[in-house]
Amino acid sequence: MLTSNLICPQCRRPYKTEDGLRRHLEERHRALVLDEDIPEITGRSFIFEDQIYDVEGLLALVRSAPSKFPPELVPLDQALLTHVALFERDERRIATMTPAEAEVPILTVGMAGGTTQVIDGLHRIHRRHRDGKRDIAMVFVPHAVAQPFIHPRPRRGA
Repeated sequence: MLTSNLICPQCRRPYKTEDGLRRHLEERHRALVLDEDIPEITGRSFIFEDQIYDVEGLLALVRSAPSKFPPELVPLDQALLTHVALFERDERRIATMTPAEAEVPILTVGMAGGTTQVIDGLHRIHRRHRDGKRDIAMVFVPHAVAQPFIHPRPRRGA
């Protein structure tokens, strides 16, 4: 079955078939998905460990209440750079990013254990670091507020 909206939510690669996308998610991102789950995760989402973060929903929340989620400048320190190095990056995306795109604040979510997860902006972090920038604008959404936008990742056979 050919479907034009089959796009990997992690690296944005398009796929012609659900099987192709499923194999890619399982092999490259260790995401085990069921047939009926593919349409739900082809939008802007971020998969990390056993969670799917609804990036579009969180961005809409932030836009709806900008005074509650103001961007703040954070340093591009070694801890942040080490964290984002754990994720696959698209060198072409980083190289073709415009200066205006690199200025868009990254989106982070508080995790249940008290840590913070970058769910949108990994490539912007790499680009700003390459450009010699020392900081980046960040929007933070506390875990309790983000919870409705965090879903368990389906597992095959579950």
